[in-house]
Amino acid sequence: MLKKYKELKPHQLCIYQAFSKAEPNLDPSSMADYVNSNNLNVDDDLAITLLAQKYHFNTVKICAGYEFIEGECYLSANTEVIAIITSDNTVQSLYQQFSTNIDHRQDDQNLAMEVYLNPQCRHVIWHAIYGVVDQNRQITWHDEQHIYASGPTYKTTVIFFSRPKKQSILN
Repeated sequence: MLKKYKELKPHQLCIYQAFSKAEPNLDPSSMADYVNSNNLNVDDDLAITLLAQKYHFNTVKICAGYEFIEGECYLSANTEVIAIITSDNTVQSLYQQFSTNIDHRQDDQNLAMEVYLNPQCRHVIWHAIYGVVDQNRQITWHDEQHIYASGPTYKTTVIFFSRPKKQSILN
């Protein structure tokens, strides 16, 4: 039996809260129904990749929180992002290991998925937030749970799923 939206604990709602900021006309429970219709539990790690694909968050990159804060990893102007953030040491270590093996600036998307879907990360706790990047690359973050209300912090690892801003957000 698949785990349903109403069975999620409050801290597990963040994925659906973040995507509902991006898709305000959709109810989070309908997004969860979509995840279930694809034979996944609503708390499965693949739920975020499924929703990212459905809502066209097709550009993916990974970086350390300090890289993001120091401007070494940036997001494109006029985009929306779903950021999944963790302070888990396994993720940080895999990111460091894999990024030294390849030129990760040329291969961010593959690196991000290689880390995220790695079996060692299967039980990592991620937190999802939504952000809007303006034309000057200033980001407004939305975190319903106020865990990362100002975005990624120095000692975290973050994976960004992004898409161009919808016209309604540009105005």
